[in-house]
Amino acid sequence: YQTYADDGESALKAEGDRHYYLGEYGVAIDSYEKTLEISPNYHEAKFGLGKAKFQKEAYKEAASYFMASAEQRPMRGASLYNAALSFRMIGECHHALKLYEEFLNTTNDKNYKVMAFYGAAICYETQGQIAQAAKYYGMFLETSKYDPIFANWQRVVSTRREQLLTGKYSNDELANSSNIRALYMESVELLKTKKFDKASKILNRALQIDPNYFLALVARGGANIGLGKFTYAINDYEKALQLNPQSAS
Repeated sequence: YQTYADDGESALKAEGDRHYYLGEYGVAIDSYEKTLEISPNYHEAKFGLGKAKFQKEAYKEAASYFMASAEQRPMRGASLYNAALSFRMIGECHHALKLYEEFLNTTNDKNYKVMAFYGAAICYETQGQIAQAAKYYGMFLETSKYDPIFANWQRVVSTRREQLLTGKYSNDELANSSNIRALYMESVELLKTKKFDKASKILNRALQIDPNYFLALVARGGANIGLGKFTYAINDYEKALQLNPQSAS
């Protein structure tokens, strides 16, 4: 069914949106919760609350709000995707995979599909389902082919898929690979909302696992620029270029 909200509820929800985009997630949560106290079926507010909870690393709560907002058909696709990501962040891959599959059956958005293939691949890899992980990494590569946005990512995923197909990995490598990818994905979400300090700390953890993880080095360079730490940013970019000279072209 369609949700309608009066001016007061819409204003509260808009206030939550404003605080969210300013990175003031705690205040945004208060606004969204007040909106839902007045209008419990205001699904857009549930979705906003889910996003704010995600940024506060309350992934379980975020997932529940995304699932609630998925009841409204126009928001179902984005809600399913974000719920899957939230479950993946807390290691509940069995829930995440069901949602990724449902999402992939309902969306035509290419970029979201690419991300869902990647997320599903990580979940299958985490669960030790190597053939399925390789399959979904392959779908990621096929769907993102020729898209410059994913150019560097494609190199990393292609290498990982080849490792899985040829059996050139150990159980420890498998666990580390899944952990570093989860940390990298979390940092990407933070960088989108200019949470540079938090993203930098998460990327430091990722690079402790693998100091040569190309995407994490590039992302940390971006975070350091956001923090005004230009020398550190240059160091990250220079190391990334040493690892992958083709990325300069």
